[in-house]
Amino acid sequence: MRILDVTAKKTNQSHHAMDIRHFPTSVADNGGKILYLARLWDPARHTNPEEKERRRIQSETRIAICRTIRRHFPGSIVGLANEPYTQAMAPDLVLDNSFTSKLAFMKALRSTDICLADDGLGDTPGWKIGEYLKHGKAIITTPIRTVVQDFNKEGITWNWRKTGWKMTCST
Repeated sequence: MRILDVTAKKTNQSHHAMDIRHFPTSVADNGGKILYLARLWDPARHTNPEEKERRRIQSETRIAICRTIRRHFPGSIVGLANEPYTQAMAPDLVLDNSFTSKLAFMKALRSTDICLADDGLGDTPGWKIGEYLKHGKAIITTPIRTVVQDFNKEGITWNWRKTGWKMTCST
C-alpha cells in the first residue's frame, strides 16, 4: 500500500506526503528533550544461531535504553513499535500504533533536541539518521559500520541526477 499510495490519500506514509518547503526554518529549544523510537526483532524468527543471539542482545539493549532515558530524562519521547514480541518483552514501552505514523513521527521530531539511533538488521544505519540530520538535531548513534569501499576508486564517477546519485564506470 505504501509504495502505491504516492498521493498519500489512503495513508499518510507516502514519501511525497511531507513537503520540506513547509518545515520550520527557526530553531526551537526543547529543553534537551530526547527522541528514541525503535523496534524489537524476535530472535525466534531467524534460523541462524548467531543472528538469534545478536537480535536477543539488540532487543535487551533497546529495552534498557528506553527505560534509562525515561528514568533520567522525563518528558522525552521513547518507545518501541507495537508488535507481539515487544508486548511480551516490554509491555511498558509499547507505542500506540497511531504514534508511529509519519505525521506523528515528524511532530515528535520537531519537539525534541537530541535523537538516538542504533544499528538495524545487518548492522546497517537506519534512515532515521537522515531525518534527524535534515531537521538539525543532535544525534547519538552506535558506531556506523557501513563503508563504501570504492567511492573514490579510479575509473568510477559519481553524478547527481534528479533521481539521485548515479555511478558510472569509465573502464
